[in-house]
Amino acid sequence: MKRPRQRHSTERDGKRYIWYTERLWELAKGLPEYEAEVEQFEELDRDCWFSERKPPTIREVAGHCQRINEADFSKPVIINDNGRLMDGGHRLARALLEGRKTVKAVRFEEMPQPDEVEEIQVDSNLGLWSARWRSHSWFGNELKCESDLLHHGFYLLYQCISLYNRILSDPKNLSDPYIEVCALTTVKAHHLIFGIYNLIIDGIAQESGALLRPLIETCDLLEYVRVKPERAADIRNDKKPSAGEIGKKIDSEFQGLRNHLNKNASHLSFSEDSIRHLRDSESGFLKFIPTHGRVVLQKNLAMVNSFLNFLLFESVSCLGYIGMDINELADQIERWRDECYTVNLRA
Repeated sequence: MKRPRQRHSTERDGKRYIWYTERLWELAKGLPEYEAEVEQFEELDRDCWFSERKPPTIREVAGHCQRINEADFSKPVIINDNGRLMDGGHRLARALLEGRKTVKAVRFEEMPQPDEVEEIQVDSNLGLWSARWRSHSWFGNELKCESDLLHHGFYLLYQCISLYNRILSDPKNLSDPYIEVCALTTVKAHHLIFGIYNLIIDGIAQESGALLRPLIETCDLLEYVRVKPERAADIRNDKKPSAGEIGKKIDSEFQGLRNHLNKNASHLSFSEDSIRHLRDSESGFLKFIPTHGRVVLQKNLAMVNSFLNFLLFESVSCLGYIGMDINELADQIERWRDECYTVNLRA
């Protein structure tokens, strides 16, 4: 079967520039060759061959496997003026599989004239919901198992909150500081993690760092009170230690993440990690329409799931201390956790 005409495209200044691969080869013939480090290419961790319009079916994957096996290292990969790959993805994949450290490469210091230029069409609602629509499409197909498990985790957390509501329906429990602190912290954690989940499916996971930090505080606080229930009285009387002090007293497993958030996500920062989602590294063009890839979404779902796992453990433990019959719910959580391990839905 005849392969479709290969091309490379990039977006700059609100336009899409297109070069046909056979012309790129001709233009690159006079460029000096050098050895480029395989691991320098950002494309190793990007979707360069598939998209929501072209799902990775077995046939599509088999076709790329054949091209990887046939990749010719005598031809250099072609790099643009910003260091991004223009041609040579299959050679790069073969080099990665064979453990090669470098590949032969050439680079355009000045970009040649494109074969085509297209205006990037922006829809009337500015594409504000395009990332969410894409997420839901994956939830119905490639990420259905992960999505179903995550939603079941939210349901289990809702079950914990429902048990707290049952406890608080007895007026005498309203004055119990342990019950009140655990109940309010659990529902606060639910709202935070639900907010993070919505930011993730909208393609702006980086901004969820502003919610992730207080989520960590709720997780630490539940553990802090579970270890010593008498601490709840001080917390209820507005004598709660600082988040840092609580983290130190329980030897919080989230300290490394908290430090990362402090640097890159919880505050306005211009570090590379903080601005990567705001500007295209190749063109410098500002990315005002939220976007994400399936692999990134899957990793972010695993992060949310890990926090759900922690919250469910702490919540059901606190409910057990109060004296609630949690055996059935604990069994459900354990089965859910085992399923998450089966599909590797853990960060």
